[in-house]
Amino acid sequence: ATTDLGVPAMVKQNLLTGVIENITVSGEPVLSFSSGSFAPYRLATFGDSRANAGGTHLTTVSAVGLSGEKVPVALCQARGDMQIVFNGGVSGDLVSNWNSAARGVSSQTVKDLLSSSPDLVYIQYGINDFVGGASADTVAGHLKSLIDKILGAGIPVVFESCNPCAAAS
Repeated sequence: ATTDLGVPAMVKQNLLTGVIENITVSGEPVLSFSSGSFAPYRLATFGDSRANAGGTHLTTVSAVGLSGEKVPVALCQARGDMQIVFNGGVSGDLVSNWNSAARGVSSQTVKDLLSSSPDLVYIQYGINDFVGGASADTVAGHLKSLIDKILGAGIPVVFESCNPCAAAS
């Protein structure tokens, strides 16, 4: 590699994670990470099955690339600087249950999520509600309450939208 001025640059990249470890220009270090100084982004997931990052079947890696069935896992692999610290995806869950005590049985409440100290929360919710006949206004109202709770704790949110569908689909 070379800089914009044509000066030779050497980039050392971790082959497993893809994360750049250091860069030198003409033999002089310009960017360097010591092995203990890098802390990955801490990602929490919350919602229904699309947010469920558990299990071993979620992502397939092959010689031609990776194919993630679930966005949180694929996001972590694609970025190489992120780890999932809380799995709050419950298959079949409804957004109306986001603050339900039933989530406490599996330690997947919003309180549990917040105590995991994530840097970012990925939310996917709503498809099961639409299949069950809930209105868009109802789903949006519950999502707003959930997102307000997380943002109120000072944690950014990434939301994967869901497309309304017919119950027969």
